[in-house]
Amino acid sequence: MAILIERDVTCEMRDGTVLRANVFRDPQAGPAPVLLFRTPYDKNAGAITYMALDPMRAVEAGYVVVQQDTRGRGTSEGVHTPWLDEFEDGYDSVEWAASQPWANGKVGAYGISYHGLTAWAAAVMAPPSLRAIAPSQAPCDLFDAFWRQGAFELGTFTQWALRVMGPTELLRARRSSPAEERGAEFLRLIDELDKYEELVRSLPLCAMAPCASHEPYFSFIADTLEHRTPDDFLSDRSVSGRHAEVQVPVMITAGWHDVLLRSDLAHYSAMATRVAGTETKLPVQLTIGPWVHGQGMHLSAGGEVDYGYRASGLSMDLTEDLTTYHLRWFDRWLKDKEHPATAPVRIFVMGINHWRDEQEWPLERAKLTPWFFHGDGSLSPESPTVGSEPRSFEFDPADPLPTLGGATLMPTIYPKGAIAQNQLHGRSDLLLYTSAPLDEPLEVTGPISVRLWASTSARDADWVIKLCDVHPEGRSFSVCDGIVRASRRSRDWREPRPLTPHDIVEYEIDLAATSMVFLPGHRMQVLVTSSDFPRYDRNPGTGELGLDAAQLKSAVQIIYGDAEHRSHILLPVIPQRER
Repeated sequence: MAILIERDVTCEMRDGTVLRANVFRDPQAGPAPVLLFRTPYDKNAGAITYMALDPMRAVEAGYVVVQQDTRGRGTSEGVHTPWLDEFEDGYDSVEWAASQPWANGKVGAYGISYHGLTAWAAAVMAPPSLRAIAPSQAPCDLFDAFWRQGAFELGTFTQWALRVMGPTELLRARRSSPAEERGAEFLRLIDELDKYEELVRSLPLCAMAPCASHEPYFSFIADTLEHRTPDDFLSDRSVSGRHAEVQVPVMITAGWHDVLLRSDLAHYSAMATRVAGTETKLPVQLTIGPWVHGQGMHLSAGGEVDYGYRASGLSMDLTEDLTTYHLRWFDRWLKDKEHPATAPVRIFVMGINHWRDEQEWPLERAKLTPWFFHGDGSLSPESPTVGSEPRSFEFDPADPLPTLGGATLMPTIYPKGAIAQNQLHGRSDLLLYTSAPLDEPLEVTGPISVRLWASTSARDADWVIKLCDVHPEGRSFSVCDGIVRASRRSRDWREPRPLTPHDIVEYEIDLAATSMVFLPGHRMQVLVTSSDFPRYDRNPGTGELGLDAAQLKSAVQIIYGDAEHRSHILLPVIPQRER
């Protein structure tokens, strides 16, 4: 088959702005269904545009593939306003694609990360020609993308807004400047971004060089730093709260070690709740692999742990790759092909390294089981006794515990996923709570949280929790984690709750979710500390946000685990007989 690639095909939006796309099609074929992929990262970058689906194979399977630069990016015209533009532009792009002579009027939208957001945004607008979407690892709420229980996602912000988007946004914003001046400013920005360790330690963070030393060149930077609580500005740019407007089948693909796992689960929960409350059956599927973000979906390893051949997006469960997986979904809704019955939820169970079908998420059969933190550093399902002593550590924000693994989106010097934490264990600014070796497998599948009683000598504190799997030889691999900023512990972020130093306060900390079998001979371990830097901004201890603080204050942190203050991790345990 000869495949025609038409480059920079123009598509006019409702306001007259022209976007451009590459169109992959069979010139000998008649009108066909269209798969739409919209990107802010350059439609000609193969590492990006082939990540979820191979467009050549899609054409061979009877589709036309449209890969479009979003507004203000690549060769498309206009000014890039992240998230906000994708709603109306998504609608217009779907309807434009459906109206072309090579299209049969049916369109599907897909993509990973921001590309997945564009699929959701189009679906929210309900264009008549859209038949199904397949978003993977996609944002849901703009506030939640950069704030987690009060802590600023510094690593995600600096990596995406500054390092990925910033340089090209600067060049575009300075197109009318003299070439020499434009080039000098570009090189200055690159030099600043290359000094990453220095950059993230700026005091205050709002004054970090790429945000403060230039005339504005990317409004998203200032907007993110300004909007620190949920508001209309952020909700207008979010899919969250608008799932009821989606009228097409949805296939959500997520990763246990992905920075956007909580977003994908929020998408699924909103869609499943919406479907359950209506008479119209709207198919929604959820697949969760053991993956880190983006290209990590093609790997069998999520960090330093290899989950085997079945895990890789190149050979999912030894049956299909990501391209076949997507085409199978779109064949059902854009070609009306017969489709074998599939479970609404499919998860990869780490530890035993197998895929498993489920009927819902979270699993109804999970039994929430507390494992308690004891004064001797042990972790067990037995409740602590009267007189159990608290444990303490000193936290110095000038020497924070460094980021090591986890669900991150950061420069490559910071490894993602399940990474052995042992190199941190010699530090004095953390506590470990470790179980005895397990006698039998223990499956933990579902959302995980920690109830923590703690005090600090400072006016504010962060509480960082990591659940780890300790292998028999002693390596302790991160499974999932969470953070809460004490002064922002209220569910209403608009109302900070200042701390009184030394008061014992109860916290609830969300560790997202996992599916993990802790094997016999392994131990569970909970790491408690006050920083995960530069994934999150440092808590200065002064009562200010890290974005504003010019000074740092050390603190003594105390964790309680006694009969009155029963700190524990709440695990969704799957009984062996019901797996």
